[in-house]
Amino acid sequence: MHGRLTRKRVTTALLSSLLALPAMAEEGVQWQYGVAPYLWMLGLHGTVQAANTRLEVSQSFADIMQKFQGGIMLWLDARRGRFGLFANSMFSVLKDEQTVEGFPVRARNDFGIFSAGASWSLIGDASKPQGLTLDALAGARLTLNDVTLRVADLKAVSNHTWTDPIGGARLRYTFNPQWHVIGEADGGGINGHHSTDVQGWIGYNPKKPWLVDNLTLYLGYRNLNQYYTSGEGRNFFLWDMNIRGPIIGAKAIF
Repeated sequence: MHGRLTRKRVTTALLSSLLALPAMAEEGVQWQYGVAPYLWMLGLHGTVQAANTRLEVSQSFADIMQKFQGGIMLWLDARRGRFGLFANSMFSVLKDEQTVEGFPVRARNDFGIFSAGASWSLIGDASKPQGLTLDALAGARLTLNDVTLRVADLKAVSNHTWTDPIGGARLRYTFNPQWHVIGEADGGGINGHHSTDVQGWIGYNPKKPWLVDNLTLYLGYRNLNQYYTSGEGRNFFLWDMNIRGPIIGAKAIF
């Protein structure tokens, strides 16, 4: 009960802070909106434990794609002067079927990582970047990890969802109108679970418009570490995972 109340207080405080931040946006400055679909070619490396069963995981992107059924990866942001909002969504459905000792075994994993928050430019103005800009970030990251296992006519379900409050910084350096680099790091946690996230990108703006007037192509890398535990005894669950891999994407600004 205490854990639930603490999470509610943290969530309420975060929402209150985010709702109050738009008042800080600069008057007379137009909003800019960004949409960026991307592909994170991630691998999973770490430990998963349910009750007394412990499993060491080492799955490459190629391994994961063999079980991939569908999903979405999308970055959204909105900016007005020095103030910005952002949301990052990654969701996938994985399925696997095997026969174990003559019994059909089917597994489904719905896995998602969703982060959202606000940013404020401490150095420069990220809405019209020139040279060096530095943004402070604050928000939350929600992880959804639902597993369904069917053995013949028997069914077992393990659903886990948790949220980490996060704070961090985003550094950008613009070399010229065509090229820039971005580095970002954040982290946080509460009640025995925590995460850290480090990302870096190279961005290229084509000289001639392609598909849309303001398009940036990105190549980068993301390294996310997560630690989460819940329950005791037969209900114990551990997720200690490093999720990492290259990213390619394209961002349109309106």
